[in-house]
Amino acid sequence: MYSVWTFPFLFSILQNTDIGNSKSEVIFRGFNVKARHFFADILILLIAAGAVFFAGWVSFWIKPGTCAVMTSKTGGIYPEAVEYGKFLWRWERLLPTNTTLAVYPLQGLSFNHQVSGLLPSADVYSRQIDGGADFSYNFDFRVTVSAEPSEILRLVTEGKITNSEEGLDAYLEMASEKAAQLVSESLLEYTDSTFTAPCVLSGREVPSLGSDFHGLKVQSVEIKTLKRPDRDAYEAAKKIYKAYTEELSSAVKDRAKSQAAYMAESDSNMRQLEQFAELLEKYPRMSELSKSGDLAQVIGQLKSIH
Repeated sequence: MYSVWTFPFLFSILQNTDIGNSKSEVIFRGFNVKARHFFADILILLIAAGAVFFAGWVSFWIKPGTCAVMTSKTGGIYPEAVEYGKFLWRWERLLPTNTTLAVYPLQGLSFNHQVSGLLPSADVYSRQIDGGADFSYNFDFRVTVSAEPSEILRLVTEGKITNSEEGLDAYLEMASEKAAQLVSESLLEYTDSTFTAPCVLSGREVPSLGSDFHGLKVQSVEIKTLKRPDRDAYEAAKKIYKAYTEELSSAVKDRAKSQAAYMAESDSNMRQLEQFAELLEKYPRMSELSKSGDLAQVIGQLKSIH
């Protein structure tokens, strides 16, 4: 093994010997050319390896606060989301125009929703209270929703969103609208009259929502305006109407029984008259007897006929 000082030492010896300066210069130049070629080849290999490495380093192109779904012509959708700070190298990226990266934001998006309406049978129940009652409700929400990288990948794979940021935004807005509806249903059952707006709901106040909604994370639900009906008055009116309908139903049943008995009696009399008319048509001699009104003679005539 030669040290780094070997070749300069040999070169100085050659200069002081009888071989002459010409031979020493040839040897040194030959060595210098080979060294240059060697280091040039190493440098080219390093550049090529670096280019290949960076070309296949997928996560290098992902910015903080985002993730991506990689789709390739050779393999379709890659089964893992590409995340910032999580190393991922794929050979598919080495083929020109083979892959596409759809980038999605991970920060929460906020959407405004209004939910309004009437409690069930509100118009009917309000008439049971003197002066009427207002059983309408109105809520203005601002819902902030976000999606995890694994959930974004699932949505793309199942075709529920397109390979674009706009597709995710539309899906998050739809989910936030459903979340607002669930919150409004919980608020209508929430009887605490001290609850006012504006405020931000917690998981304890909206247990039906929780922290996870269809694979999406509902970060916050802000109530900007709040109008709720008087639940106690609504329940009281509901009981009054129920008692009224029960009483009415009982009266209708009694009336129906009386009407049915009357109709049955009328039907029996009608059948008797029809039978008697058939007898008069069949036995004309009974016509004179029926005019006399003597029932005994009519019965006797019937017996003689039989």
